[in-house]
Amino acid sequence: MSKGAPSEETLQAHAVRYLGRYAASRAHLLAILRRRAEKRSRLEGFELDRDLLDQRAERVLARLTELGLLDDAAYAAARARSLARRGRSPGHIALALRQRGLGRAEIESGLASLAAEDEDPALSSARVLARRKRLGPYRPEAERAAWHARDLARLMRAGFDYGTARLALSDDEA
Repeated sequence: MSKGAPSEETLQAHAVRYLGRYAASRAHLLAILRRRAEKRSRLEGFELDRDLLDQRAERVLARLTELGLLDDAAYAAARARSLARRGRSPGHIALALRQRGLGRAEIESGLASLAAEDEDPALSSARVLARRKRLGPYRPEAERAAWHARDLARLMRAGFDYGTARLALSDDEA
């Protein structure tokens, strides 16, 4: 069985095609390129040289970063905004960014970008979740009192602290 790895041109073509459809962090794109190369080696029956693959992939990723097609800080900020708009708590946002292979600095800058756009991003996200799930002030008035404790618990299970959850369920901004 012969040994090999995809060429830099092939890796770059796959990376650019992927980035044309999806936003990605550097670590996530590297994992995708590795998976694709492993799948191809199994299908074509050759042994994958992982060291050579990693060297070529790192050069491709460096080139894409230089060209501005791959920017972890911009990705972190955009992903954090997207998750906040869907009602995710800051803790869940940080976890999602960590799972995409971002480092502490990128995660902190992503969360800081939320704070720069909104005075209290956690409260805004909690209100979004309350609206989406029809909790608190978004529930029919006759049911609010009976469901208040459950609604509060639901927001807290979603990662919001007690004070934020209580404020999100108040009638002030509904």
